Amino acid sequence: MARPPAPSRLVDTLEGDDLAKRRLKVFLQIWQGERTNAEACERLEVSPTTLRKLLARALQGALEALAPKAPGRPHGPEADPIVAELRAELAQHKQELVVERGRTQIALCTTPPALSATPDPRSKKNATRRPPVVRPA
Repeated sequence: MARPPAPSRLVDTLEGDDLAKRRLKVFLQIWQGERTNAEACERLEVSPTTLRKLLARALQGALEALAPKAPGRPHGPEADPIVAELRAELAQHKQELVVERGRTQIALCTTPPALSATPDPRSKKNATRRPPVVRPA
């Protein structure tokens, strides 16, 4: 079985800034015990305080990158601007429909009965009359 490459060598395969790669390699060497903090400060040309701050930022970034995320694809911006525009227009029309339905409900509730469009079928006034019966005299 082949031995896996050292983590500091894997850094070369990553995309990123050369300074960031150099710092990451030194941090990995510190964590593996290959380099002391004093050697790292000398190699990176920083003070011990700056080294501690950089190490803390690197660990915080690693922690955030490894935190569990919601499953599935992240919602991103719409690839096609026309589709995005149509979605926005549809949402606006849906909102307008909700408003108009509300206005209709209010109008139906506030219309006086005398002005309502549909007659009350139970009312005697609206009942159909039978023609009078004509009796022979």
